[in-house]
Order: sequence, then structure tokens, then C-alpha cells
Amino acid sequence: MTVAQKSKRLFFFALLVAIVLSGCSGIFQQSVFQNREINWNTISQLSYINYNRLKTLDGWAKLTVQSPVQSFTADTHIRLKRPDSLYLKIEAAFGIDVGLFFANRQHYLIYSPMQNICYTGSVDSLYKAPLFDIEISYDKLLQVFAGAEVPEKIYDQRIENNDNNVVLTGRTDSLFYKYTLDKRYGLVKELQVRDRKNDLIFLHEFSRFSRINGVTVPQTIKVKRPKTRESISLFYTRLKINKNFKQDDFSVKLPDSVLKVNL
Repeated sequence: MTVAQKSKRLFFFALLVAIVLSGCSGIFQQSVFQNREINWNTISQLSYINYNRLKTLDGWAKLTVQSPVQSFTADTHIRLKRPDSLYLKIEAAFGIDVGLFFANRQHYLIYSPMQNICYTGSVDSLYKAPLFDIEISYDKLLQVFAGAEVPEKIYDQRIENNDNNVVLTGRTDSLFYKYTLDKRYGLVKELQVRDRKNDLIFLHEFSRFSRINGVTVPQTIKVKRPKTRESISLFYTRLKINKNFKQDDFSVKLPDSVLKVNL
């Protein structure tokens, strides 16, 4: 074997080792709990710090909304600016705009270009909006689109620590909580909330976690209310975190002929 052949073989061997090690590093990623005491304070702090790092979100996703009143799936451009601004541009086939949504802590606005109708109302009446038809607080709506789940303060806490997950259970006065956390990030990947009859009230699921510009975000988000047959799902295809928005990125321009309906 010539020196050149030996060098080539060594090069490919080193390349193979590098590929295997890089793959293993993802599989055996260190747990964030390794040097921390696992309790509610630690879990809550990890979630809060991560969510607090997220200042803005600019994303493209497949949005699915289901309720007894309506169901739809659409490509959606999402802009979120904490602490209070949310903008959605919903498109049908061929990029045709079918809906625009803007909200802050005072009011929301939904505009349908095809019908030339604009619905407005206070955020307290968001559940009346024809876009969602789901009873949800504005803070929770922001968290849904940001993929954030900050654990509630619960009592009678129990913690299970297994190979891949940490499971935190507890209760409030009338509800029972079960948080399943991904040990790599210390973030919630599933939340179950049940009533005293053990009926499932809420199911929140988060997956496809990625670290983007200092923030860990899930790119698949599912929020379900089984008893009322309501759900919101997001499948992000592109995400930009903490980019700077222009002032008019959250503006909705309405034609003079628009029909306005206050809900």
C-alpha cells in the first residue's frame, strides 16, 4: 500500500469517527438537571428563563384549528412581539390571503379580505372571534404560538426521574396536573390536566425542540380540550427568534369600504 493510499484511508477513517461522534453527541446530550436539585422551583425557573429570553418570533407554520363550530388548516405567517402583540396572516392555496389577525392586551382585529369584513372586540371576548371559537386567555394564546409552557404553582408535588424524562405531578384546589419534561432542556413536552373525576380537561404537547438564537423552542405544538372538542395545532416550517421588527410589521391596513362588526 502506498503512502497516498494510507493517507486516504486514514482520512476517511477520521471522517467516519467524526460523523459517529457528532451523531452520538445528540443522542447522549447532557441533562440540564445533572447539577441541579429537581423540584418545582427549578423546573419553573428553567421554563420562565427560557420564555423570558424570547422577545420576538417570526415564523411560518401550518395552523390547524378545530372546534364544534368550525375546523380549518391553513399556511400562516406568525409575528409575535412580547409582551403584548400578535399578528397572523392566514393564506389559502396559491398564497391568497383569507384572513388577518392582530391583537394586543386591549383589543383584537380580524379582517377577511374575501368578504371585506372586519371583526373587532376586547381581548376578553376573544372566544367570540370567528377565527378561533375557542375559550382561551390572551396570555395563554401568546404562549401557544411561542411554544411556552410555564408550570403552574401546584401542591402535593411528586417527581419521577427516569432515563429521558422528568415527570412532575401535583394539584390545585380542583385540578390535577402532570408535567412531562424533556431532560435535555428542562422544558415541558406534555401537560395533562384532569378534574376530580379523572376526566382529561387539557392536553398540551410540544416536540421538535430547537435552539434558535439563545432560545429553545418547540416547532410542533398541540393544545387540546377533549371535553369541548377544541384544539389548536402548529407545525412550524421556518422560525426566526429575536429579530427586529419594523413598526408597520404589525399594522393591518383596511379599505374604506370595509364592513366593521364589533363583537
